[in-house]
Amino acid sequence: MGPDPGVETTISKDYYLDKFEVTVRAYKECFVKKKCPKADLVLGVDASDPAEYSRLWSSRCNARDGTPDSPMNCVDARAAATFCIGEGKRLPTEAEWEFAA
Repeated sequence: MGPDPGVETTISKDYYLDKFEVTVRAYKECFVKKKCPKADLVLGVDASDPAEYSRLWSSRCNARDGTPDSPMNCVDARAAATFCIGEGKRLPTEAEWEFAA
């Protein structure tokens, strides 16, 4: 897990992952209820040309192309966590995600 393979991590309690990804439709419902931030832009703060990065990748956001049953993308970890909390869930830890994968 992560960059240091010598670190051992254990998962101490059971957890569940949803079988399917969050859809654009489900996320938009959260946005309409004013519980989730808008998700149709990719911000390129770490890119060499942030404006070009944002322009290029924002056009690939599923919320923009009218496919409500597609998996939601173009959300950061904070927005994803906000959505999960609204659903009575949480994001998996890195260890849980890697174990599931």
